Amino acid sequence: MGVSLSTSIRLLETKLANRPGLIDNLDLRRILGELDRDTPIPVLTVLHVCGVSDALTAMAAAPADQASERDRVARLLACASAMELAERMEPGSLDTIELKSAIKTAERHANGQAIDEELEDAHETVFAIHMSAPTQISGSTLAISFATTPKPTKNMSAAFYALSRTIHFAAISCNQQREWQAQKLEELLAEQ
Repeated sequence: MGVSLSTSIRLLETKLANRPGLIDNLDLRRILGELDRDTPIPVLTVLHVCGVSDALTAMAAAPADQASERDRVARLLACASAMELAERMEPGSLDTIELKSAIKTAERHANGQAIDEELEDAHETVFAIHMSAPTQISGSTLAISFATTPKPTKNMSAAFYALSRTIHFAAISCNQQREWQAQKLEELLAEQ
């Protein structure tokens, strides 16, 4: 098991420095009052008190020594969201089977059971399916392609980027409810 993910008011302020006023809009600040700025705040507590959106913000602001666990949880949540989308697609079709296989590869990668090249191959497979997908499922295939993203961006790890984009496109493509995402995030955080 990994470390228990946490953040602090100081870490949140640092993470959100380029977005003035956002920290004051977080329910966490209002609910927890005037905590010492360095007091650890478990992400699971943020989830219970404030919901998914603030919990994901708190995860993004986890300290550097928790980065690998944060990325593991982020990738697994992205994969779970992607699998929900794949389950809604045509069962038994070759594309659906390949999409599910790619998602399972991303899960194995998150748990250290697949190498980077396997994740890259999975991403290429999903992206190729997305490029040829009919319009009615292209949002779902795009979300799934983000779940398998192998490369980091300038401002975030590949896993956290995968999570943010997958959740965004999953919500657009099939109205995935935050309640389901909250339950899955709670399950992943409780495993720690």
